[in-house]
Amino acid sequence: MDNQPDSVTAPPMGVAPYSPSPLPPVPQPFSTPPPGPSGGGLPLTRGQFIGLIVTFIVMMVLGLLFLVWLQRVGALHILRDILVIFLAFESILLLILMGFVLLQLQSVIQYLNGEVRPILNNVQESVSQVTSTSNFVRESVAEPFIEARSTAAGVSQTMRALFRRPSKP
Repeated sequence: MDNQPDSVTAPPMGVAPYSPSPLPPVPQPFSTPPPGPSGGGLPLTRGQFIGLIVTFIVMMVLGLLFLVWLQRVGALHILRDILVIFLAFESILLLILMGFVLLQLQSVIQYLNGEVRPILNNVQESVSQVTSTSNFVRESVAEPFIEARSTAAGVSQTMRALFRRPSKP
């Protein structure tokens, strides 16, 4: 016999012995959210907010001064022409991107037709097999069993009624 007690068995070769490890802490599902703005993002301090407002106002003033200078110099029509050209290029770029999105949508539809339709067909076949199996079990097992039980119950009640001892008054 070996010298090991019966309650301790060595693990098979190549298998590390089991050692329980402490469980990680379970997150609380209904913990209160930290205080902060509900819109998400980083909360702004009062100084940062004032800085953004001041920056916005300075940019607007500089833009207006630039437009006034262009008008005074007589180059406002050049800026208008540059902006029209920029908008034309932007429209062309958006059309190209929309065409790309349509091609991607077409490839997704082809993928779904190729991958999902066979899965749906398999599911329909499985449903029909389950239906036919349940019908077979009902017809070959459940109905004969119910008939046998009802016949046995009828015979039992008949035997009781025929061989019942009359009660003494």
